[in-house]
Amino acid sequence: MLLFFLGMWLMPSLSSAAEPINVAGVYECDTKIEGVRKQMYLTLDFINGTPDFTQVFKEKESSFKRLPKDFMNAKKLSRSFGGSVAPGFGKFREKYLFSNTDEFKLTNPRLEDGIIIADWITARGEKGECRIVVLEDRSLRILGLTASPRGLSPDDIEIGLVEDRLPQGVTPFVSPKDAVDFVMGEYEKTLVTPKVASFDAEIPTEVVKAEQKGDRIEVKLRMKNNSNYDLLRIVVADPSLEKTYAETKDGTILRKFRPQTPSWVGDKPAVHAKKGEWVNFSIIFDGVDRKVDYLSNLKFDNILAGGFFMDNQITSIDNIPVFQTRTKTAATASSKPGGSNMLLNFDVEVPTWTSVASTASDKGINIRKTPSPSAARPLVDEMKINNYQIPVKYFAEWSVAAPKGNVYALMFEPGVYAPVLKEQNGWYELMGIGAKAADGWVSAQYCRKYGLQPITKDELKTTGYKVYSNDSGVYAVSAEYDEMDNYASFSVGKLVNGILVWPYSLVMDVTVGTEWKINKRDDGYVLQVAKKDCDEYGTPDIAKIPQSVIEDVISKKQKKMAPSYTCKANGEWIYVE
Repeated sequence: MLLFFLGMWLMPSLSSAAEPINVAGVYECDTKIEGVRKQMYLTLDFINGTPDFTQVFKEKESSFKRLPKDFMNAKKLSRSFGGSVAPGFGKFREKYLFSNTDEFKLTNPRLEDGIIIADWITARGEKGECRIVVLEDRSLRILGLTASPRGLSPDDIEIGLVEDRLPQGVTPFVSPKDAVDFVMGEYEKTLVTPKVASFDAEIPTEVVKAEQKGDRIEVKLRMKNNSNYDLLRIVVADPSLEKTYAETKDGTILRKFRPQTPSWVGDKPAVHAKKGEWVNFSIIFDGVDRKVDYLSNLKFDNILAGGFFMDNQITSIDNIPVFQTRTKTAATASSKPGGSNMLLNFDVEVPTWTSVASTASDKGINIRKTPSPSAARPLVDEMKINNYQIPVKYFAEWSVAAPKGNVYALMFEPGVYAPVLKEQNGWYELMGIGAKAADGWVSAQYCRKYGLQPITKDELKTTGYKVYSNDSGVYAVSAEYDEMDNYASFSVGKLVNGILVWPYSLVMDVTVGTEWKINKRDDGYVLQVAKKDCDEYGTPDIAKIPQSVIEDVISKKQKKMAPSYTCKANGEWIYVE
């Protein structure tokens, strides 16, 4: 199950084969975790490659920093990789009651959002993909390496650098802190098992995946017919009954939902399950205005339909991890003459703000129209929201009225950063946080302010953006794919004063064809992706978008109503819209 999740919570993006990742060295580990001894020897060279162990170790004993002398006994080494050169080779051994040893080869290392992704194959022929986190001291954490269960794998150990093999003068690669925090946080979620109380023991329900994208949380579930009936028709999460809801760990109740089921009973969402069959369905919660890492509880109704009936029953599921998906971005690339560079020559308004603020309050703080605790707040009437793809703040109105019923006040939420435009008598004016995306004021007492750290061109090349430079400046292109609504979103921007300004975008529905290309239609454009670059469910790998399509995107870019920004502060990359 670990390998399934690892592929899920960090979406793939391209990396540039022309720019190697500066990792090269020897790594060792000998530790004991919960009574299990774990030892590992690893050689990596992502620049020039490294020979397999049979070419290096010829004796029974060798000298190591942390491992026993006979750890790489030449007579006991696998010959599966004999005579080959690859970006990495490793040997892992764990011992509890018995000893288990595994050797593996690492290939195809690439950067995805600041984390190294590599393919692995064991001496027994097992294959997979792992995430390699490079910490500040250049030690490693590797997630998803080998097919063994977590307790018997290297997933929970830190492997220290004992010999540096980088060429002199080369700056070593280190994973950005925000990327490390994200990956490790999402990895911890893979270790959580939701607790399910199905409405009927003969009709078990399981959580397949819960994922948040923007203001929507989709909980994917499946239900099995273990009864004696050849066919069951079960109405699930019927909106008319108003018994379906989810609760977050901070006590927020989510009730705005829509079921997605493979069939219907009349006008009711339902699953039709044959005897012994699993059937998939989803419950989607819209209008979620905050990041949710866990649902403490999910409840939904179930009604058996057909030749017999049962009273309404409830399935309850506790402690559901909600995975946060980082966007799929287009590749980093070195600048080259001609091509896209010839299309990138525009100016942007230079941002004048030099700092951002976030709140220190766990519950969020009030936003005011003017710097006064009695000033109007941005209020939202939930019944007037007609498009959940538009940020909720665009539906807000300034008002001094007290929220009630369907009306609630927008808050400056924890974890959100906004540019500081002005400071006045203990208040900060923050850009774009108010009603209709107007500027708004918050009490400085409950905020922390951070000065900007300039983004450099070299840093851009490690983020996953496609980067170009010419005489007029440094430009970036990003590409994202929304799996839920099946559209691709491109942004085109320019780096000025250490801030990425995104004045252009192009959003297109996605279709599948024989090749990648952009087609014109009456209401704009549609991106056709190559069928060979889609998975079994028809989801395209945006990482494989060809350069010719990127250039077509640049030529067709459209001016936004207002630019968005990417900046860096407090060690984090921050997107401001």
